Amino acid sequence: YQNSFTEKSSFLVDVPNDADELYFFSLFLNDDILNNIVFETNRYANEYITSEKEKDRLPPKSRFRSWPEEGISIQKMKNFIALTFYFGIVKKDNVKAYWSTNNVLSTPFPKKVMSRDEFFNIFSFFHLCDNTMYVKRGHDGYDPRKKLGIFYEHVTTQLPKIWWPRQYLSVDEGCIPFKGHVHFRCYNPSKIDKYHMKTFKLVDSTNNYCLKFELYVAID
Repeated sequence: YQNSFTEKSSFLVDVPNDADELYFFSLFLNDDILNNIVFETNRYANEYITSEKEKDRLPPKSRFRSWPEEGISIQKMKNFIALTFYFGIVKKDNVKAYWSTNNVLSTPFPKKVMSRDEFFNIFSFFHLCDNTMYVKRGHDGYDPRKKLGIFYEHVTTQLPKIWWPRQYLSVDEGCIPFKGHVHFRCYNPSKIDKYHMKTFKLVDSTNNYCLKFELYVAID
């Protein structure tokens, strides 16, 4: 076709000369989205802790009692996300090991970012949506992706706004390693990550930039 792929591939946003990893991260997860995640996480934590206290089911020494009354801040959420990236770089057998006091096994960075209980509290209550607005499975209007709140929609619409691709594109399936309890989790023994969530992706095959993706879910 005339005029097809005649332009050079390039960023669709202004990238400063001193742009670092944090800058590119903010293109996908800006403070508006992070504030929304903080709000939903605090909401869920407060609802759960209040309910457990009212029913006298929260043990006296439960780490949930250390959850701040005012909730966590956006900076705490950023620290939490930073640690999850760190865990992918420095790998250990289990998450608790990152706070080990053993002289041989200890890693100082996580302790400087936040305490172990603080990390696991955020991990337990991390939330993306308002549960009261969620339509349960088996009811009209059910869509499991609603559990991902505005985060999923924001990321999927933001991807093609950042990069103008080269000529060669690839459409393929992708796997997000996941062992959690969702009914649309897939299992394929031939994959490296046998338990995963399946996605369909449109990718710039020359640099692997994902332009679009859709999460596969079984809506029944």
